Amino acid sequence: MRPSSRPALLLSKIPPHHINLADGESRTAVCPDCETWHPIQRRMIKTHHLERTGRGVGGEAPRCPGSARRIEFDITIEQWGEALSAAEATAAARRSKRMIRKAQPQPLPAVSQMSAATAAAQRELADHVIDCPKCAKSQRCTPGAELQARSRLRPTHRGARLA
Repeated sequence: MRPSSRPALLLSKIPPHHINLADGESRTAVCPDCETWHPIQRRMIKTHHLERTGRGVGGEAPRCPGSARRIEFDITIEQWGEALSAAEATAAARRSKRMIRKAQPQPLPAVSQMSAATAAAQRELADHVIDCPKCAKSQRCTPGAELQARSRLRPTHRGARLA
């Protein structure tokens, strides 16, 4: 594999999360041109093609311009590891540890606890939602809004009937 004629990438200039030099893992880097992970062989990003499935017209896909680009190790692997740890620490600090919960809607009373007028209004609203094209799309027409106010109901799903 011949190296690319493009200038070498400096390890200190590559974001630490775009290269993997950890012990016990295969050494990989993100190609700066196609932004995909590829192995590092002989201090170069391994030759790769832009199309992964086929090899293009005539059996050859165009080679990525970032292929065979040298990586110059201007810092040690320990310094890279420290930079990666610092980047992970700042990313963790940006995330909120406190969960923000939304207010839960009040549950509807059971049918046995409702007045007869409210239960009848809910049935009437459910029947109206099935027949009205505007109310079926989670919007309310004027009669549908009046029925909903009378029944004190949240919008129901299309086709839902209350018995």
